[in-house]
Amino acid sequence: MTILKTLNGLCRIGFACFLGVLTVSTYAAPKTLAVGPQSAMPSVQSTHSRKLFPIQRNRLWGYIDNQGTVKIEPQFQMVDNFSEGLAAVQLKGKWGYIDETGKVVIEPRFTYAFSFSEDLAAIYEGGAFDPNNHTMQGGQFLFIDRKGAAVPGLGGNNVRSFSEGLVAVQPKEKSNWLYLDKKGDPLEKFDDYSRAGDFKEGLAIVYVDKSHSGWSEMDKIRYNFQYIDKTGVVIFRPKLGYEGYDFSEGLAIGTDLRGFLWASDRTGKEIFRLRAMPLSSPQVGFTEGLALVCVYNSKCERCCDAALIDKTGKVIKTLAEKIGETGQYRENLCRVNLQTSRIQGAEDQWGYVDNTGQMKIAPVFLFAGDFEGGLARVATREKWGYINHSGQFVWSASRL
Repeated sequence: MTILKTLNGLCRIGFACFLGVLTVSTYAAPKTLAVGPQSAMPSVQSTHSRKLFPIQRNRLWGYIDNQGTVKIEPQFQMVDNFSEGLAAVQLKGKWGYIDETGKVVIEPRFTYAFSFSEDLAAIYEGGAFDPNNHTMQGGQFLFIDRKGAAVPGLGGNNVRSFSEGLVAVQPKEKSNWLYLDKKGDPLEKFDDYSRAGDFKEGLAIVYVDKSHSGWSEMDKIRYNFQYIDKTGVVIFRPKLGYEGYDFSEGLAIGTDLRGFLWASDRTGKEIFRLRAMPLSSPQVGFTEGLALVCVYNSKCERCCDAALIDKTGKVIKTLAEKIGETGQYRENLCRVNLQTSRIQGAEDQWGYVDNTGQMKIAPVFLFAGDFEGGLARVATREKWGYINHSGQFVWSASRL
């Protein structure tokens, strides 16, 4: 049985499981309080130039443009975001791909299908997918090209998506991970990676499973991470590192054992170390030159204030609102969840701040996604849909 997991832990079957562990990417007909689809395979990063957005009508899925005009009539059981001009869709229980006109270009014949990345897409062939338990079994992962042909030598028990010419694969269940190129050849040098991330800006995070008496399994993973290049050479291991994240805009950030937030460049040189912790989820890093973090307050050992920092670690502005969680800056806006939402029984209160730290769109949403192509996917208790930069719905559907 394969339970699909990723390093960043993004679940993509409806918004209700936004912080889960699956890499399965579907826009399924939502149940009560499930408010529509989540994004493409986590390792496939958006180019932020989306043209089409999934919608649902009468339990079938189609697509609108950023003005809210229907461009592909709802006709599919489930769908995914477009990536590289193609989107995975489900018809009669099988998955295939359509282009941006809605034309089927790869006939639905797969048990499951994922987004294209660097002209290749992961598919699951044979076996079955259980949406209730979020598992696949009895089949195998393969990679196909844009014509739907399987690529020899690529696949395994579990896979990620191609990034910078390489893909992380787990050949067999419970085996370690390795990297393959598009010919199926491994890196020149590699260790036994218990987990392996995507290459970003030439480097990837890998976790080497080392035994330490008395350590929990999670601690074994967290303490033993390092950054490697595309030949498998270890470039650096963060000092006192506890958790690390992908490179973004020339920097990787993470946390250390003492509760400090660190940032390093691609050589491993430390740029800053700040008494703070990350707020964004599931991706952590700088976007558009900014990051929202929680800086610890010198007057209270365990208190921290949401603050906007630049790539030198300088605090640009401390936000007036108490923020519990954020996304990343996209199109000069960043989604934020008020800390009051963390109180047991309280509903989430998501809104958006601009790049000066001012609340631009009021925190009235139960869920809010990052902006892409001029729109962000959001939900209230009554409806879900897409809003523009002014916070106005361009398309919505009832959640009741």
